[in-house]
Amino acid sequence: MSHLSAFALNNIVRERLARERAKGTTGPDTTQSEGVDEEKAALAAERQQLLKDRQTFECERYCKENGFDSQLVELLGVDELEAFKTKAEKLQSIFVSNANQRTGNSVRVSTGVSHGSPLTPAHDGTEYFMPSAK
Repeated sequence: MSHLSAFALNNIVRERLARERAKGTTGPDTTQSEGVDEEKAALAAERQQLLKDRQTFECERYCKENGFDSQLVELLGVDELEAFKTKAEKLQSIFVSNANQRTGNSVRVSTGVSHGSPLTPAHDGTEYFMPSAK
């Protein structure tokens, strides 16, 4: 279902609505109008489901094209594509910002020896992990 294009989806809905309108013009029979009302409600529900499926498909496609995990669709919900894009991009910027902050605050321990020099017992870095003398 999610592979339907917007054009195909609109054609299906348009054809069903045309059939329902044609049925509704036959006469003022109340039993028929009740059936028509029920069928219109069913069509409206089906149309809503088709629109939701289409939006889900569009959001999943956006995730795939932009390297996002498609679970974002489930986590963020499916509004409209533009709202989803905004939420996904904002979420990505938050995670990238936090990742940059973490790597910028990494702890460095220096042994006092230049890079590439062999470590000697006096400069092997263990003195930084010894209890301090009181």
